[in-house]
Formats: sequence, structure tokens, C-alpha cells
Amino acid sequence: MKIKVFVISTALMLSFSLGAFASSKINISFNGKTIDTQAKLIDGVTYVPLRTISQMFGANVGWDKETFTVLITSDGSDPHQRDIETPKTQPSEPVKDEIKVYNLGETITFKDVQIKINSVKEDNNFYEFVPSDGEVFKIINMSIKVDKPPTDSLNWYTNHFVSHAILDTGQRIVQLFTNDKGGKVTIGSWQDREVVVRVNEGNQIESVTLVNPFDYKEKAEVKF
Repeated sequence: MKIKVFVISTALMLSFSLGAFASSKINISFNGKTIDTQAKLIDGVTYVPLRTISQMFGANVGWDKETFTVLITSDGSDPHQRDIETPKTQPSEPVKDEIKVYNLGETITFKDVQIKINSVKEDNNFYEFVPSDGEVFKIINMSIKVDKPPTDSLNWYTNHFVSHAILDTGQRIVQLFTNDKGGKVTIGSWQDREVVVRVNEGNQIESVTLVNPFDYKEKAEVKF
């Protein structure tokens, strides 16, 4: 066990009140043995050096000049080799965004944004685009309604509202593209849009994660 005593002077004395007793020399007897303590009587109070009292009980005494602290250890250890205990923090699990799961055709309502995925179809063409050999396009049709204009770009486009797609293989696809020939997403009314995922033939989309571009922490997963 270790004890810290904070003081304002290295001449700290332990005091015992003896009323109005006065003497030019004060003797201290500990377990029947007289101890040379250099005790002093001041205004009826006996002052004994802290080191003397501590050593009488088998404790070691040290002094930390940086923190102005008397160090007392009763376990026989060096008071200057004291342990400074710091609170131990348990490793925390990474905070995961809570994503609500929706089904195809359900409306997702974010702040200032509403999105609904209507359907997904497979095709070998998307306007002037064609897939590479062994690949096909998964064309996702969705409806979007935005209540206010963007703050960091001139217009809203379909890609602003889609985070990524997950395939049945577990692969995460973030490179979704759109032709956006319909132009920007209008403000205050529903508008049908399309985004495209390029996948290997035979692969299916398991889900698409949508995002609120006003607050990218706000997401929703749509299961197919």
C-alpha cells in the first residue's frame, strides 16, 4: 500500500494536541521504548517529524520535489519507485453506422430526401454503353425527390444518392454509373432515374446502399 501526503513545506511535522502542557524537552515512548524525535511543543501542541513517526511504524519516506509531495510506502519499497496508476480503458468496438433495411419498392425517407428503388433489370446495353466480354449491366431504376438544392455542387445527379452495391458473391461495387441524360434531379418533385452496375454474367445484386448526400452518415440498405 502506498500513501501520498501533500504538504506545503519539507519541514512537515505530525501534531498531537496535549492541551496546555509545556516542557523544554518532549519525550516520545513507542511500545515502551523512548524515541529521540526532536519533538517540539508549540502553543500546547506537540509537533513530531513525519519521517520519525513513519519509520516508527516501519514505513519508508521520500520527497518528490516536482510535485511537492511526501511519499510514504508501508510495503518496504522505495517511495521514489512508486506506481502511478492510470485508468485502464477497454478496447472499444468500432462504431458502426446503424443502417435500416428496406425491401424493393419501399420508400426511404432521409432528411430533405426521399428515394425508392423500383426495379432492377439485366441488359447488354445502356444507351451508348456496352459491357466487356463476359459481363452484363444491372440497371437499377429508382425514384428520387429532393426538397432543397445541394450546398457543395451545382446540381444533384443520381450518383449522389447511391453508395454501393453488394453482389451475391459478397463483392462490394462502388463504381456505379449513370448516363443522366435526363439532366439534373429536380427540386421538390419525384423524378425517375437509373444507375448501372457492371457485373460478371450470372452474378446477381443482393442489395444497394443509398445515402443522404446532405449527411453521408445517414444510409439505408435495400434488399433485392
